[in-house]
Amino acid sequence: MISLLFILACGHEHPDVELPEGDAMLGEELYFTSCSGCHSTDGTGGSGPNLLNQTDDHIVDYVQNGSGDMPAFPELSAQDIADIIAHIRVLESE
Repeated sequence: MISLLFILACGHEHPDVELPEGDAMLGEELYFTSCSGCHSTDGTGGSGPNLLNQTDDHIVDYVQNGSGDMPAFPELSAQDIADIIAHIRVLESE
């Protein structure tokens, strides 16, 4: 958890992101409300880039800090982000 807090505080990617264990079912709902509008329901992209096969640290950095046209989502907790990533991993396996 310390690595994640460092990333969130500094706003930089770090190769050793430590997230709590994510719940893909909770992540599906969060993904639908926060991500699917730009990244599509299957994660392959739309007006936003493809999220499949991105690293955890990349996703954490962009969710917390935004980039380009993507806004930051500072209201999402570390658990929320872990849940979203767990859902993205399910999408990758489909």
